[in-house]
Amino acid sequence: MQILKFLTQGYSNKALLKPYLSVSKPSTLRENIMQKYTTLFSSLLVTMVAYAQVTFESTIAPGDMEILKTIDENFHGISAIEYLPGTGDWYLGGDRGHFFKFNNCSRIQDFTGKNLAAEFNTGYYYESIRYDAVNRIYYFSEEKESYTAVYRVRENLKSQPSQLLQMTLPSENKGIEALAVTPSGALWIAPEAGWKNETAMEKDTIHFLRYKNPAPGTGIPDSERFKFPIMRFRAALKSDKPGGISEILAVDETHLLVLERAYHNTTDQVRAFLWNVTVDEKNMELVKGTLAFDFGNMNNLCNIEGMCWGDADKKSLFIIADDNFYNDKKIPGTDRYEKPTLRSQMIVLRRK
Repeated sequence: MQILKFLTQGYSNKALLKPYLSVSKPSTLRENIMQKYTTLFSSLLVTMVAYAQVTFESTIAPGDMEILKTIDENFHGISAIEYLPGTGDWYLGGDRGHFFKFNNCSRIQDFTGKNLAAEFNTGYYYESIRYDAVNRIYYFSEEKESYTAVYRVRENLKSQPSQLLQMTLPSENKGIEALAVTPSGALWIAPEAGWKNETAMEKDTIHFLRYKNPAPGTGIPDSERFKFPIMRFRAALKSDKPGGISEILAVDETHLLVLERAYHNTTDQVRAFLWNVTVDEKNMELVKGTLAFDFGNMNNLCNIEGMCWGDADKKSLFIIADDNFYNDKKIPGTDRYEKPTLRSQMIVLRRK
């Protein structure tokens, strides 16, 4: 209110101006006031930017990292997860055509057959599912052997969708695994390892797409391209050097969380990093900030592929892993699994 009064009253109220009269010359009064407000606004801006840098508790609490029990024979290959705070519905999508709708879930242990509300086989190989509550539209991406695509559908995920884009796979097993929807309804799309001519090891930059208005009445909307510095895992990870963006998530209109990971088939380890990313509109870049969470060399970390906010206030982050349709098998005479990185795993991170 003080600032508003200064701007609307033309600096005529001396009582309001008194705290700012640090100079005696009238000619410098306006400069003095503007300098103080510039400092104030800069401080506010820094505070806002810092607030957008998401951080999570450095350790995972007991019960916040579990292997999901198989619901039925189709509950495998789970690569997508989305939560709708308005209805309390959860959607888990498999990469062989099934999606599962749950409700009454607030913790990992709630994802059981008892809370399974519906199961559908649509034939679409889900890699990411997002819901735009503003326009009541679902978006999802899929990846098949020869192509990858993004779709949109109004009201009901099981309805017939329309296609937003489709492309030949730019590299083997590297399609579109990541979508994000901002509070205003803008859609972000990230390729796993880059678009055509971007997936080579020497390419350190790929591009994300942003659709500011992805839900017009007809036609295909225009997109914008933003540069992103991808991690290529040159030295340590021999089997999946290109690495990949396995999921993205909107914090607000200008900040994203980006999940990067790669797999090392010699040590049976998954490396994963969750980054704070800021949208630089002027230079059309996505700027990596702090690490929101470093999964480190966790021996029990599975093939994480999807994530979503777990509540309306964005206090918890739910992450899902794909078991690649591998059934639980232990090495005879031991408690160790034959393929420890292939489990239908769920992890919850709590914000600080």
